[in-house]
Amino acid sequence: MKHKLLGLLVCLVVFGNHIHAQNFIAEYFFDQDPGIGNATNLAVIASVNGTLYDSADYSGNIIIPANLEHGKHNLCIRVGEVQLNGDVVWSHYQTRTLFVRQNLGASIVLAEYFFDQDPGVGNGTPITMNPMIDSSDWTGNIATTGLSDGIHYLTIRTQDISGKWSLYATRKIRVTSSGNGIVGLEYFYDQDPGIGNGTAIPIFGNLTTGEFTGTMNTTGLNAGKHLLYVRAKNAEGSWSMYEQRKITLLENGIAITDAEYFFDQDPGVGNGQALPITALSDSATYVGGINTTGLSEGKHRLSIRVKNINGAWSIYESRKIDILNTAITGEYFFDTDPGIGNGTTFSLTSAGLNETEFSSSLLSDANLLHGQHWLYVRTKSSKGDWGHYDSLGVYIDCNNPVIGQVVQSQGLNLCGEEGMLLTLVNSNLNEGTQWSWYSGSCGTTLEATGNSVFVTPNDTTTYYVRGEGGCTNIFTCLAVPVNYNPASHLDLKLFIEGYYAGSNSMQPVLSNEGQPTCAGITDTVEIDLVDPITQNVLHTEKSLLHQNGKLRCNFFPYTGEYYIGVRHRNALETWSAIPITLTNEMVSYDFTTAASKAFGGNMKEVEPNVWAFYSGDLNQDDVIDVFDYLILDPHIVLGVNGYYVSDINGDGSVDVFDYLVLSPNIQEGIGAFLPF
Repeated sequence: MKHKLLGLLVCLVVFGNHIHAQNFIAEYFFDQDPGIGNATNLAVIASVNGTLYDSADYSGNIIIPANLEHGKHNLCIRVGEVQLNGDVVWSHYQTRTLFVRQNLGASIVLAEYFFDQDPGVGNGTPITMNPMIDSSDWTGNIATTGLSDGIHYLTIRTQDISGKWSLYATRKIRVTSSGNGIVGLEYFYDQDPGIGNGTAIPIFGNLTTGEFTGTMNTTGLNAGKHLLYVRAKNAEGSWSMYEQRKITLLENGIAITDAEYFFDQDPGVGNGQALPITALSDSATYVGGINTTGLSEGKHRLSIRVKNINGAWSIYESRKIDILNTAITGEYFFDTDPGIGNGTTFSLTSAGLNETEFSSSLLSDANLLHGQHWLYVRTKSSKGDWGHYDSLGVYIDCNNPVIGQVVQSQGLNLCGEEGMLLTLVNSNLNEGTQWSWYSGSCGTTLEATGNSVFVTPNDTTTYYVRGEGGCTNIFTCLAVPVNYNPASHLDLKLFIEGYYAGSNSMQPVLSNEGQPTCAGITDTVEIDLVDPITQNVLHTEKSLLHQNGKLRCNFFPYTGEYYIGVRHRNALETWSAIPITLTNEMVSYDFTTAASKAFGGNMKEVEPNVWAFYSGDLNQDDVIDVFDYLILDPHIVLGVNGYYVSDINGDGSVDVFDYLVLSPNIQEGIGAFLPF
């Protein structure tokens, strides 16, 4: 006869109003009641002191007596509530019909499953089983294609070698929409605190499955047996039914002294194969090989248990394994299974004794973002059979930016300014988001972002570039020395009266007038380099005047003393008060600080201690008079907009506000003052 009933889950009955109990006991019998208290004891989860229980769960094996005949029998279970005075109040028993068949040894040959409605014996969906065994475990996927979202019943039955089918076993499941991934897990012990109120578990892995490898907090639990429950939440916020597992909690600080393992059948506590324990503590880790000699090819179950310093053994932990003939190749993948044979392959080398090994490295997927991932590995035998995969949590560090080199090229930018273009080559941002360019030191003064930057240094200057943003956590800067020859270069600062907007800044005139330009530019001016002796104009430089009043001129190779004359399309020509000396270094001259900086003091104070060139010489005859008004007036009448000399205030429109700038200068008879 078969002597075990596997996987029996019994929900024991309530005690009416007697829910104040602190302890349960249980017993079972077959067919005939031997009398209360005389049946076979059944270990149930003990209640926690001070906690109310009106039911108890048992998940485990019930031994079937050897003399129980082949056929149908009744399994009966009742529970007792232990009172404070030691008396026991027993419940009525619960009965379940089961079928005991003759032990034919290796007898299961087929299994099938169906959902909700029985299609008839033999018409379900077949499950591949290990052949010729009298009990079987199966781990795999069951297709739910065609099932609507919601609660369904999964039913499984088996057929023996004589062709007889077992009674079916049923389990309730919940089906959710395809791709509705798991976003949360929680666990609790013994009593359900309510959905969403358990202890959260961090998860990683496949979209529609969640995996957790780590520890669960048992603080506050008494030593003894408990039930651990786990449930999952999908992206729509729906929670699954919980899964439960019985655990035994040892007293705090009781060290583990021994461990053992066995395959398939329990040889009895203490009779398994010993595993070495390296240190006395209340937890232990073993990394090494487990001998599988003598196991046949196919699926087996590996079980491990440990013993504490008091000699008590734990409940065993089991894991399904696949014994193959010699593995010849393998494959790995990250996070999501691409399907058997579709992973990244690797080769195995012979290690003797029909064993193979892998002694190299696995390359991470270049598309993996930084963070927690799962690595899965499986192998294939010489017969073409694939094993189960093993998984390992791995952390992918940020793929930081990689800097190659910087190419320098001297020239003009799009706005005609002279400087140096710095461009990154052979570089990769990877998971960064931008290249940042600095001056002064790495990370100090940001000059620009992007693959290149145009700089206008006054002398030899070092710039710095690095990748930033995203998950970047290594900020390596590349120093870029720029050798710039400042000989005969002149930095000027000047303001134009009509364009002045206050606070040492002018209007963006070209932009206001609809002209293509660069940010921060006001207009163009012409700078004459004049020999004070011969009075000849030696060189004319057309430069961009910035809103801050600055511009740069390159008069190389001229050195020595020269007057500087500045001409603008609607301003009065203005010269430097004295000749300026050009040298091999950068030279600066600021017209804005005092009227005396212009020849003849010919400038206007636009705000306290800020001086500007007079506006209004529209016909460029060196005098602001009625002839300039004759240019302005028809434009006001027409209401023209755009690039006109008559737009004296630089707002893009010619109107009465331009006249308000011109009129005082006409009345004062403002004209140019030149050295000769």
